[in-house]
Amino acid sequence: MKMAFAAALAVTFVSSLAVAQEQPAAAVGVIAYPPAFFAEMGPSTALDMVQRLPGFSFDKGAVVRGLAGASGNVLIDGEPPVSKNDTLEEILKRIPHGSVARIDVIRGGAPGVDMQGRTVIANVVRKQGAGARGAASFSTQPLYDGRVLNAFRAEGQWRWDGKLVELSMVNGKGPDDTLGDGPRVRYGPNGKPIIVSDVDADSQGLREWVTGAFETPMARGRLRLNGAYMKTTSTSEIYDRLSVPGPALEYEYITPDRLQAELGGRFVRTFGATSLEALAFQQWNNLDTKARFESAAVDRLFHSDKQVTETVGRVNLRRRISSDLALEAGVEGAFNALDSNTTLIVNGFKVVVPAADVRVEEARAEPYVVATWRPSTDLTIEGALRQEVSKITSTGDVNLEKSLSFTKPRLAVTWAPSPLNQWRGRLEREVSQLNFDDFVASSSVASTGVLIAGNPDLSPQQAWVIEGAYERRFWTSGAAVLTLRHYELTDVIDRAPIRVGLVVAD
Repeated sequence: MKMAFAAALAVTFVSSLAVAQEQPAAAVGVIAYPPAFFAEMGPSTALDMVQRLPGFSFDKGAVVRGLAGASGNVLIDGEPPVSKNDTLEEILKRIPHGSVARIDVIRGGAPGVDMQGRTVIANVVRKQGAGARGAASFSTQPLYDGRVLNAFRAEGQWRWDGKLVELSMVNGKGPDDTLGDGPRVRYGPNGKPIIVSDVDADSQGLREWVTGAFETPMARGRLRLNGAYMKTTSTSEIYDRLSVPGPALEYEYITPDRLQAELGGRFVRTFGATSLEALAFQQWNNLDTKARFESAAVDRLFHSDKQVTETVGRVNLRRRISSDLALEAGVEGAFNALDSNTTLIVNGFKVVVPAADVRVEEARAEPYVVATWRPSTDLTIEGALRQEVSKITSTGDVNLEKSLSFTKPRLAVTWAPSPLNQWRGRLEREVSQLNFDDFVASSSVASTGVLIAGNPDLSPQQAWVIEGAYERRFWTSGAAVLTLRHYELTDVIDRAPIRVGLVVAD
């Protein structure tokens, strides 16, 4: 077992003539920020506005399988986006600031709001008036090495008779600042340099993205459909001129090409005090990576082809029992598959790589219940219980079958003795997801020749989390937040060096 402790202090102050609006007592813990609050900052999009909310830190979400836990800490019209490749950050960039009616910051929970297991979220509320809005931009980036990278972006939305259409496209090139020019020095155990070189590296990518969404009333409820097609190609070229251990030139050329596509849908209908939400999501994600390394002593060819598919469905029921108590129950099911093929050739000889040709499948279900009780206007208690069950199989180079089951309770308490003070506490068992990339081999894409070898026989990391936070609001738009968080970790996933033939697997 490992323990981890974290503490954070955040202080935010924004000067503005517009004052944030406290909500009525029934929604204590909700502060509404109108567009006028952000006027002095000159925002262009909803993302600009979210990033300037006092006492709020934007989280775009995690890359996980399934929808639970994948969304960030921002809702749009009270709902999280049903998308993954089309990230929350990109979605907020497409919402013009003129389309925003207000942004609510919700601390501790509010009636009818799905907090997504978080203690603080923001809700972007859009204007519902009919009409069309759009924007287009063109950018050019002249680089020091003579390259000129151009990009075009356009988005628009049309709202009429309760319907909504959104379209967006991006087509253009951009630099990759993870690589650059400069000296490289590597030291040995005795402190003396064993490699001294000068690196000349260029990298760029091309985005060809099209996304869209359609909303309409249907069957006395509301249906939203969204889709995305995103092609991203990139190249990296590296010249490494060594002076130690001797004059030499090393060359590497890397081409990772990614194709992503997704379709998602959400249907919501209210039956008196009960609301029904049904979600469906399908994505395809293909990544083809080629890397060639050349030097006087080594000629290395690496090729990895990964194809990922995901199918997710979820049904959720919420019922308000009284003004003080709300119950929620639902179930999410998902099927994920990864097909990975990896080859490595060194000096003309094929090197055996562990877990190089593997298919991994996961079938997972997660039923859950949530109860939110507000015994008084200044106290909110939320209890949740989730049961995650999954079956993972691996075929190909490694044949393995594993069944997993985890109970994940959660208790969150929010106490707001005054509009300026709020205390929050959380006790929760968190269970991470096994990363499919840990099951298969991959390259570090570096001239060291180190590979990341797969290990299908893994267990997910688990943690008991104890968290406490105090928030103090001051003046008209300032906030200071102190958060203390403690983790009790088990089954931590790490890496260890393993020598395999001519290369080192990690």
